[in-house]
Amino acid sequence: MRTRRWLAALTALLGCSAPAQSHAAPADARKAEAILVGSSSFNQSFGHLIEQELERRGYRVTRKAVDGAGLARPDFHDMNQELDALPVGHETAAVFVYLGVNDAQDVWLYPHERGSTGHASVAFGSADWDGVYGRRTRDFLERVQAKAVGVTALKEVPNVLSHHLPVKESASGKLRIDDSGS
Repeated sequence: MRTRRWLAALTALLGCSAPAQSHAAPADARKAEAILVGSSSFNQSFGHLIEQELERRGYRVTRKAVDGAGLARPDFHDMNQELDALPVGHETAAVFVYLGVNDAQDVWLYPHERGSTGHASVAFGSADWDGVYGRRTRDFLERVQAKAVGVTALKEVPNVLSHHLPVKESASGKLRIDDSGS
C-alpha cells in the first residue's frame, strides 16, 4: 500500500516535470537527465520501479545506491562525495534523494564540528543531534540545488527524520522545496 502511494506521488510529480519530448521524441533528441541517489533501497525493486517509470517518460536515468547511506555517518559513507561524483548539471531535470533510513543513530562529527568538547559524536535523539542532522540535510539539499537541478524530490522519508526536511507536499501530491528558511 505504501509503495502504491509513493508511486502515485511520483507520477503526480512527473506529470508536471516530464520533458516535452517524453513520448514522441525523435530518436536523436537529447533526453533530460534524472538522478536517483541514496540508500541501497535504490538497488532493489523500489529503485528499479522509479527508474523504469522515469525512462518510460523519456528521462535518461543515473541511479546511485549506497549501502548504509545517510548523513549521520560520513566517516562510513560521505554522501557529499557521492553527490560530487554524479553527473548533476544543467541538463539534470530532477534528482531524487532517498536518505534517512540508516540515520537513526549517533551522528559522527567532522573535526571542524567538534568544538571545545572534542566529542566525536552526538547522541541520537538529543537536541544537538536534531541541530547537526538538520543542518546536514539542508546543506546537502542546497548542494543539489546549486548544481542547477530543476527539481529535488524527497518522499517517504522516515518519520524520525521528516521534521528536519524543508519539503512541502501540495494537496495534488506535487513536492517542492521550502526555501523560506523556516
